Amino acid sequence: GMSNMALPILYELLNSQPDVLAERVYAPWPDMEAII
Repeated sequence: GMSNMALPILYELLNSQPDVLAERVYAPWPDMEAII
C-alpha cells in the first residue's frame, strides 16, 4: 500500500494531464531483491 497520502494525490494530478502517464511500482525488500 501507500503509507504517504501525498502519493495518491500526486498520482491523480499527474494522470489528469493529457500528456503524462504515471505508474505505481514497488521495490522489493532488500533481502528479497537477491532472491528475485
